[in-house]
Amino acid sequence: MLVLFDVDGTLVDTAGAGRRAFVEVFGEMFRNAGVEEAALSVRFQGKTDPIIIDEIVHNLRIDANEFEDRRGEFWERYVEALGEILARPDPR
Repeated sequence: MLVLFDVDGTLVDTAGAGRRAFVEVFGEMFRNAGVEEAALSVRFQGKTDPIIIDEIVHNLRIDANEFEDRRGEFWERYVEALGEILARPDPR
């Protein structure tokens, strides 16, 4: 596995793949109609994925304990969704 850190986006541009994966998985797991808006209202720059997730959970008003019970499942599905999204051709 290769892990890259590119704080300012000069080396890697994923065309919003992380945000799209978050929206997809939150939508599937929590059936919340406001997922896309909740994700769009979070600034991703300079934050780790766990912080971003916590902010989306807060914005969606998902019970923190309920999310904690499903955090492992969320991560598994997120990594899978991210891989699928990154494998799709994107003109950006």
